Amino acid sequence: MSSMSTSKAVQVLEKSSLNTPEFMQAYQMLAQSLKDEIKYATDGMNKAKKNLAASGEAKATTEGDLSVTTKDLDEDVNFLAPGLYDRC
Repeated sequence: MSSMSTSKAVQVLEKSSLNTPEFMQAYQMLAQSLKDEIKYATDGMNKAKKNLAASGEAKATTEGDLSVTTKDLDEDVNFLAPGLYDRC
């Protein structure tokens, strides 16, 4: 685009209805609305990431507890099993 047509385009834009106070206010309101939406979405995503991390920790702890309990149960069954079969 040549500088002549660029400046003409700017002049047309300045004279157009897009450069009215009403348009500028609507544009600013839309821009603010989008910024707010991004902010709230980002906050929600950050909370979800925190909850996911906490859930991961709880899951790891629970799996560790399950492993210990399963091992204890297996040891108890192995200890008691020979005596149970002798009685039956």
